[in-house]
Amino acid sequence: ELTARYLVEWVAGAKSEYGLDVDYLGIWNEKASDSNFVQVLRKTLNQRGHQGTKLVVKDGGLDICNTLLNDKKYADAVDI
Repeated sequence: ELTARYLVEWVAGAKSEYGLDVDYLGIWNEKASDSNFVQVLRKTLNQRGHQGTKLVVKDGGLDICNTLLNDKKYADAVDI
């Protein structure tokens, strides 16, 4: 997933170039929040050593709550 790779490179660059640890990434700015993308992003972050970067799935409606209740892998990939 190209967008996931881009975001992970950005997190890595923030660390290598400026010494910054990125605590949170919000999904809604770069791509619609969907189960597959969030799982790929979480996996890619973890593989690159960024397990501490938390994922904020989305806001704006209660529908995400039902979605996460019905998709354990999606729910496991997000933090907030």
